[in-house]
Amino acid sequence: AKNFRDVAGEGSGIAVAGGRMRRNMVFRSSGLGAISKMDRYILQTLGVRTTIALSGATLPSIPGISRVRYGIVNGSARTLAEKQRMYRNYVANSANRKSVGNALNLIADTDKPVVFQCLKGWDRSGWVAAVLQDVLGASSSDIRAEFLKSNQYNGPGVKREYLDAALGEMKSRYGSVERYVSACGVDSAARSMLRKKLID
Repeated sequence: AKNFRDVAGEGSGIAVAGGRMRRNMVFRSSGLGAISKMDRYILQTLGVRTTIALSGATLPSIPGISRVRYGIVNGSARTLAEKQRMYRNYVANSANRKSVGNALNLIADTDKPVVFQCLKGWDRSGWVAAVLQDVLGASSSDIRAEFLKSNQYNGPGVKREYLDAALGEMKSRYGSVERYVSACGVDSAARSMLRKKLID
C-alpha cells in the first residue's frame, strides 16, 4: 500500500485549532487487499482495530481488525473538468455525504486507531482526510499540502484543482465545514469527540 500514511501528517502533527493533530490514530491508505503478512502484522502493532473501505477495493481479513464499507461514488473521469465534477459530487451527492458522515462518526466513536482506504488512496481517501483536517481546524495550506503528498507516495496524478473543486462546492452549498459535516450526519457532539480524540 504505497499511499499508507498518518492523516495527522509527519513530525509533531499538523497544527490545528487548540494544538496539533494526534498522530497514530487515523491512517489513510491506497488499497490494502494485496498487502503482505508483515504489513498485516504492522497494522496490528499500530493498534488499528477498524478498516474502512471507501471504494469497492478489497479489505484484508486480519485477526482483531473489523471491516466496514462506506462507499463513495467516483465515476469515470479523465479530463480536469470531469475530475472536478467528480470531486464536487463528493459534496453534492446525498449517498456520498452519508458515507463521509459514517466514516467520521465511526472515527469519533472509537478510541482505537482507524484506517480508511480507497483504490489509490488519493481521491476518496484524500477528500475524507481533508474534511477531517478541516473540522479540526487545520489551515487550508496544510490541508492542500497533505492532499498533494499522494503524488510523492503513489506517483503523479493528483492536482490541487481537484480538492479546490470539492472545497468550493462545500462552501457554496453549506458555507462552512461544520454545516457540511452536519449535512453528512455528524452532529456537534460527534465533532466535539473528534476534537477531544484527535487534538493534542
